[in-house]
Amino acid sequence: MLPSVARLLLVGFLVTASGSCSPTPDGEFSAAPRSFAVEALSRGAGVPEEAYDAQDRALAVMERDEDRGLVVAIRETGIGLEGETRLCVEYRSAQAADAAFREVSDIVRGLDLVNLVRPCSARD
Repeated sequence: MLPSVARLLLVGFLVTASGSCSPTPDGEFSAAPRSFAVEALSRGAGVPEEAYDAQDRALAVMERDEDRGLVVAIRETGIGLEGETRLCVEYRSAQAADAAFREVSDIVRGLDLVNLVRPCSARD
């Protein structure tokens, strides 16, 4: 077992290194990601309409949460030559991100050419 000071330093390092830790209501820290991305992709024939529709419904969830003050940022990035796009959202708390991630998971479940990625990559 590590001495108390060493444990505190290790925890501090891990919290700093993760960059996505946020305090929970009881003051503890969560390493849960606060961001995720919804990607509409193609296979050489353009992005299918159902992928765009799912991304639009996911964006509606993000914008609703933004109106409620839960979202830090929403970014849309073109990622391909055929209309592929990535929507990246960052939440103020891991709990809000978890709730939205579950809701968006239900929206995209079973759809081809839609990726749900957690967390957003550094390039977003």
